[in-house]
Amino acid sequence: MIRKNDTAVAAILLVVLFGTLVFIHEVRVREKAHQGIAVHAGIVANALWNHNKEGVSQYLMLAAKLENYASVMVMDTRGNVFQKVSGTSAGILDRFFSPLKLVPRQTLVSPVRYDDKIIGTLQAVWVCDTIYFDAMLLVILVMVFVIFLLYTRVVNEKKMLENRVTHRTGELSELNKHLQKEIEEHKAAKQALEKSEERYRAYFEENIAGAYISTPLGRLIDCNRKYLDIFGFENKYQALNTPITDIYSRREERRQFLDTLVEKRKVSAYETKFRKTDGSLIHLIENAAAVFDENGRLDHIRGFLLDVTEKHQLEMQLLQTQKMESIGRLAGGVAHDFNNMLNVILGHADLALDKIDSSAPLYNHLQQIRHAATHSADITRQLLAFARKQTISPRQLDLNDTVESMLNMLRRLIGEDIDLVWKTCWIIPLGK
Repeated sequence: MIRKNDTAVAAILLVVLFGTLVFIHEVRVREKAHQGIAVHAGIVANALWNHNKEGVSQYLMLAAKLENYASVMVMDTRGNVFQKVSGTSAGILDRFFSPLKLVPRQTLVSPVRYDDKIIGTLQAVWVCDTIYFDAMLLVILVMVFVIFLLYTRVVNEKKMLENRVTHRTGELSELNKHLQKEIEEHKAAKQALEKSEERYRAYFEENIAGAYISTPLGRLIDCNRKYLDIFGFENKYQALNTPITDIYSRREERRQFLDTLVEKRKVSAYETKFRKTDGSLIHLIENAAAVFDENGRLDHIRGFLLDVTEKHQLEMQLLQTQKMESIGRLAGGVAHDFNNMLNVILGHADLALDKIDSSAPLYNHLQQIRHAATHSADITRQLLAFARKQTISPRQLDLNDTVESMLNMLRRLIGEDIDLVWKTCWIIPLGK
């Protein structure tokens, strides 16, 4: 690619070279003009010596025409004009440059000699018309070089623009590829995010626990269907418009829960009693995590609730059963010890009855003691059978008598607020 500085220097050098050539040409033309006026002076010398005005006039007209003289005249030694003629009229260029005082005219003077004597002077006004051509040629050359400079500048700028366009096109192509890649990555990330949101929403909605998101002040942000079922809400709108603080059994429990959550940032297996929409109490286990903002303040809470009311009831029943079992074991132990003492009483009563006459007044008292001890022993055996601490001996029983004998004990067990009524039933043996 041609540089602008190199082109300008070359153009200036060419203009200077051409100007030098024009100057040399003009110098030679002027030298030739001076030589010519001397030749003409020698030719008119004879006519001037002989005072041949007509011959001088004719020659001067011819010389003016040939040499491009504007005027030419011959003077004698005294300065008197012997003969004078006018040459060519001013041309177009001459008329154009005359107002500008740039007409290239020069006065040429040469002595007229005859026999080595000066007899007069030949004087001519010479119009140097070659300078017009040289000047126009120089102007044209300058214009050509200016046009060439402009052309080369346009070409260079065009090439620079083409290079810039090519470079910029390459950059835009790379940028477009990078942008396309980012768009594809963005689409992939968006699709992955949508799938993740769908999975999270499915996990959130289909979770067997009551999932929720709430503010620290207790405003519910979102919840799933199980959350509605746990508390008995008819729809999500009702749940969202019910503050969480209203479903706690006691407001103190809500404050304790928040204090624990802020301190530990999450809670696990946190059991609390809540109140359903119908007012009934339920036992829930809660797992929750605290989400904080960039300033370290609690922003929202994400939690899961599991209804363990039935489990709690079963545990209470189991506890009651264990209590009853403990009481049964205690009663069995007491009944066993009491039965041992009754056996001692019965043994001594039987020994006393054997040693006393039946007609004696003390005999009846001993019979009552033995009867009471026997009855107490029967009750003790029932307690031992209830406590499963009596040795099982299979034998035939009369169910009516057996059940009837246990009525007193059953009445004591069921309490005074329940009336126990016994109706004897008769069983007819098979085959009769």
